Amino acid sequence: MAGSQKFRLLNHFYSTILFTDPVIDNHFKRFVRDFLHYRDSIFCAAGKIVFALQEEAAKRGFKVDEEGGGGFSALHIRRGD
Repeated sequence: MAGSQKFRLLNHFYSTILFTDPVIDNHFKRFVRDFLHYRDSIFCAAGKIVFALQEEAAKRGFKVDEEGGGGFSALHIRRGD
């Protein structure tokens, strides 16, 4: 379970690890960028939450842009709290 360990990674991975060889450093940063992602179910749940927030905002008179985003939407997820 997230957060049950003695230590947790509370910052970006690239500020925690360092490879002195730039080629190796870039390789591992690209690996993380290209292959480590949240599961689709998490993105789907987040989309439902954003949609519900946008509907609530529209009811309260906030304007929605042409993409239906209302300008900006963000959600900070903290695991294990």
